[in-house]
Amino acid sequence: MKKSISIETHSPEATRRFAEALSRHLRPHDCLVLLGGFGVGKTTFVKGLAKGLGVRRIREVASPSFVMLKVYEGRLPLYHFDLYRLSTPIEVQRIGWDEFVGADGVTAIEWPQAAGRLLPVSSLKIRFTILGDQDRRIEVWAANGRDIRFLKRLLRSRKKP
Repeated sequence: MKKSISIETHSPEATRRFAEALSRHLRPHDCLVLLGGFGVGKTTFVKGLAKGLGVRRIREVASPSFVMLKVYEGRLPLYHFDLYRLSTPIEVQRIGWDEFVGADGVTAIEWPQAAGRLLPVSSLKIRFTILGDQDRRIEVWAANGRDIRFLKRLLRSRKKP
């Protein structure tokens, strides 16, 4: 069974389109752990997720660096965490982590290192790598059988004309 997929995008718009396609396969309780440094496209990716989840005000989607959590309403709520300014699981819990992660929406987490053991085991891990000015590699890893099935559905949908 394939446990990961890797694609390359060549513009922010292509990154958003990939995230939008991925969002069509998301269900309540899904958690996406977004990995990569500054400027790699994590927030751009979240904008695509938001569009695919039916969030109406896409222009309002931004990195929640200073508030650490933004909630966007769509066909499924999108809980967008940015844990950059936190350093321990205790700090992460204090921002309402348990109320949102695993709730009836989709969770996207930037800078997840501070969450440590709090991260759901079945999270999809998504790593962003800069290949060039606007070129990115996006790798998606599955942790368990349900997530592997998710990747298979995603791959099948990407092969359609």
